[in-house]
Amino acid sequence: AEALVCGTGYTGEDGMELLIDPAAARGVWDALLDAGVVPAGLGARDTLRLEVCFHLYGNDLTTERTPIEGGLGWCCKENTGFIGSEAIAAARESGPAERLAAFVLTERGIPRPGNAVMRGPQAVGEVTSGTMSPSLGIGIGMAYVSAGLAEPGTELEIDVRGTRRAARIERKPLYKKEREG
Repeated sequence: AEALVCGTGYTGEDGMELLIDPAAARGVWDALLDAGVVPAGLGARDTLRLEVCFHLYGNDLTTERTPIEGGLGWCCKENTGFIGSEAIAAARESGPAERLAAFVLTERGIPRPGNAVMRGPQAVGEVTSGTMSPSLGIGIGMAYVSAGLAEPGTELEIDVRGTRRAARIERKPLYKKEREG
C-alpha cells in the first residue's frame, strides 16, 4: 500500500507512524503482524510517554495552560509573530504561577489525573498524568504545582483515593534508556 512513513518518538522509544488509506489498513496491519511486529496498546504507550515526561494534550497541555507553564517555552519563538505570541511573551516575562513538574511516589500507590497535590493541609496542585511505571516499579506522574514547589527534591503528597501518598518532585525525564553504542 502507498504510505507516508513518519519517524516518531512519542513514547521515548524509536517508532514509526504509517499514514495510509483506511481501505488498506487491514491488509497492512495483517502484513505487519505476519512479519513479527508485536502490537502495544494505548495504556503501554501512555506509561512509556509518562516515564520520559512527554506531554499529552488534554491532560498536561490544555487551552487553559501556556507552554511556559508546561515547560515548553523552548518551542515558542515570539518574534515569529504566531497567533498568541504576545500572550506567551507576557507569560514568559511575568513567570508562571504554576509549573508542570514530574514526580515519583516514595511509597506504594498509583497516582491518577485529578488527584490533589498536597503540602500540609493545603492543596498546591493537581495531577495531570499518573500511572505505575513498569520500568521504575513505582507510581509516577506529572502535576501542575505552585511554581515555588516545582523544584526537584521538593517533598509533597498526592491524595490517591482519599489516602495521602508521599511524593517527591524529580528532574525530567523520570526514566532514561541506556543507549547501546
